[in-house]
Amino acid sequence: MRLVVIALLGIILGCFINTSLYAQNEKKYQVFDEENYSPADIDNIIVYSKPSCSRCGQVIKLLDQNDAVSYTVVDLSDAENQQVLDSLIYHSIEDKSKGYSIRFPVIVINNDVYYCIENHQRFIEGLLSLYDE
Repeated sequence: MRLVVIALLGIILGCFINTSLYAQNEKKYQVFDEENYSPADIDNIIVYSKPSCSRCGQVIKLLDQNDAVSYTVVDLSDAENQQVLDSLIYHSIEDKSKGYSIRFPVIVINNDVYYCIENHQRFIEGLLSLYDE
């Protein structure tokens, strides 16, 4: 009985540690930091989108509302595009041992890859606020 309890505690603790490691790795990639950019610095915005993704559609709609923002949408129903995205995300992770998860859409600004954005609307509003100044 003790072995079962110890094994369960080990599993629970392992899940907690894994979850916190994921959170540490992803935090950098989910928040748009306005201080890192100015409209003059932004050369390229790419939105990696899936056809049935409602959040992807919302992000594209928000970007469409500002004529000053130039961006490209990449359709991930194409396997080749998915491979390119997988490579971008993999190479953007500093500590690959911590793992990662992806929330769509994935947004690339210049060469910064944002792949786990919790609040897409706030992220895009932060980006668009640069163009309001």
